[in-house]
Amino acid sequence: MLSLKQNTAGVVTVPQIGDKFVLIQIGRVDTQNNWEFPRGFVEKDEISDDVVDYQKAAARELKEELNIFPDEIIGLRDIGEVEPDSGLIDSSIHVVHVSIEQLENVRLQKSENISSYCTVTLKELEEMCGDGKIIDGFTLSAITLLKTVGK
Repeated sequence: MLSLKQNTAGVVTVPQIGDKFVLIQIGRVDTQNNWEFPRGFVEKDEISDDVVDYQKAAARELKEELNIFPDEIIGLRDIGEVEPDSGLIDSSIHVVHVSIEQLENVRLQKSENISSYCTVTLKELEEMCGDGKIIDGFTLSAITLLKTVGK
């Protein structure tokens, strides 16, 4: 049986300011500019004794991708785990809900092909999914966790 072991874990952030959620528009290998939640791999300094600090990873991802500093974060909560392909890839991807104070200093990480961002309500997130504007599997999974586990 074919299987792949990913060398590192990952994190999907669900940034929220007030009643709105922050999405980034990013160019991926499919050449589309997808709307999705910020996400990325966990770095070595976010793992201690085989325990991953997903909240630390989420805060770093927001700093890298949107220039949101840790002192602008008012709450972090791990809301669940998703598997990219449980039949093929052995990995651990956690979804972290992040409450942020403000978005005044946003600077997009152009080196990662992030072209813009937007803030939307939960209802608008659902509409974007229904309209095919959100197709990223990690973001779709995160929205499901957000709705079922809670904000």
